[in-house]
Amino acid sequence: MKNHFRLLRSSFLALRAAWKGALPAVLIPGADAAAAVRSMSDAGLVRVVDALSAVARAVGALQVLVAGEVARRSRPELGAEGLAKVQGFSSPAALLAASAGASVGDVTALIAVGEATAGRESFTGERMPSKHPFVEAALAAGAISVAAAAM
Repeated sequence: MKNHFRLLRSSFLALRAAWKGALPAVLIPGADAAAAVRSMSDAGLVRVVDALSAVARAVGALQVLVAGEVARRSRPELGAEGLAKVQGFSSPAALLAASAGASVGDVTALIAVGEATAGRESFTGERMPSKHPFVEAALAAGAISVAAAAM
């Protein structure tokens, strides 16, 4: 988990540096984000796009972890005691969609990737790797997006 937060922090710092570096030396005080973006050079704007994409991948990796755990705590065998049901939702996807302001379909990939990349436990309680450890590692490193992981 520390790696996920380290990745998120470094991605935000890189975005901040890219943003500041893309701005002209003089920017009208009080300019909004749209005005700042319009004032960026082409090269600066591309650096900001790359940095924003890295932040999105880092956030996506954390969302996958959380979505997988929400699904685990809401599994059908828990019935009315499952997390989603206790919170008043029909499914983990409904809970996540309501929180994200997204559709159930939009969060389905988060849950699928979260379940496929979650660590497992044997019948004896031994920790086992996920079903897809290479995808898990690539997500945690910010190398791939949730959409790529879902494929």
